[in-house]
Amino acid sequence: MPLQRKRLQALTAHRQRKPIPGENDRIPRFEAEGIPLTATLQPMDGHADRQVYGEQVSRMKRLITTEGAFLEQGMGICTGGDGCQYRIVQPVYHWQGHTVALLEQLD
Repeated sequence: MPLQRKRLQALTAHRQRKPIPGENDRIPRFEAEGIPLTATLQPMDGHADRQVYGEQVSRMKRLITTEGAFLEQGMGICTGGDGCQYRIVQPVYHWQGHTVALLEQLD
């Protein structure tokens, strides 16, 4: 089943930069240049999601795209504006016809 066009939005994926020794490595840093993509962001509010991720599920989204072969764990996802709002927190699933990534909201 194809993704619904009305749910698609323009996003940008940014590769994670290597941490600088001596700096706080808990704050993710991303490259300035990003890769544009079109995807849908879906809330993770199902019963199974809550069982697996607990309370953390409220900070998570599921990204689904048909053009995400370049996506990888650790990348930042920007929905617009300054800085990345999400980070890919698990290995990306590449299926025939689409790609799925689990995102965690950044503070």
